[in-house]
Amino acid sequence: MSLLLPDGTHETHRYDVATQEWQVQRIEGLPPAKVNPPPGARARIKKEQSQIRAARNRDSDLDGFLESFVWPAQGKISGVFGSQRILNGEPRIRTTASTSRCQSVRKSSRRRTAWSAWRARISISPAAR
Repeated sequence: MSLLLPDGTHETHRYDVATQEWQVQRIEGLPPAKVNPPPGARARIKKEQSQIRAARNRDSDLDGFLESFVWPAQGKISGVFGSQRILNGEPRIRTTASTSRCQSVRKSSRRRTAWSAWRARISISPAAR
């Protein structure tokens, strides 16, 4: 890791990276459009991925990463960061999110399943790369 410090000096640190076994989650019976989205949905997904990439590449003085994490919803963990999903037998890339499944109540008092996902990533200033 190369760091550019506020005083203009550089530091380099080397770390050994441990091997990790990741979960594989197999999900069968999904509608085909959820496994292979139609062209309109793919365009929206590409646009959202571009927005996420731009946000992650932004250098910021914000220090929210120092605060404790607050789960956006309480429920069963349904997806783990780094795990791979196999949808209807088709392998997909590893996920960069964790998801939890929870029950929520609408104004009509009908219960429905709500999914909540968030992304966590440490961002390093482009100048320090």
